Amino acid sequence: MTAIANRANVVVVSTTPAQARQQVGELIRTRREDAGLTAAELGARLDPPMSVWKLCRIEGGKSPRVQNDDLFALGAALDIDPGDLMEPFASLHAPQAAAS
Repeated sequence: MTAIANRANVVVVSTTPAQARQQVGELIRTRREDAGLTAAELGARLDPPMSVWKLCRIEGGKSPRVQNDDLFALGAALDIDPGDLMEPFASLHAPQAAAS
């Protein structure tokens, strides 16, 4: 397991790709709700627009392949640093500390 504090001072702990997708989805959903946007409204703001179905799958951590372009577009629309959206995936490949 890897723990990393990202730019938003949120500790990211990802041990599996599913956990990384879940963490990213929760961040997107939280920021969308904080902005007072529905999934449809956020999807319509993106260029190209994103379907509610796709956005809900990303937010729920159910999309097996989240494209970098989608993360960058969502980050820009929600004022999230792209690094914060990539961090959970990067932590999957971070070197593990040696066990003592």
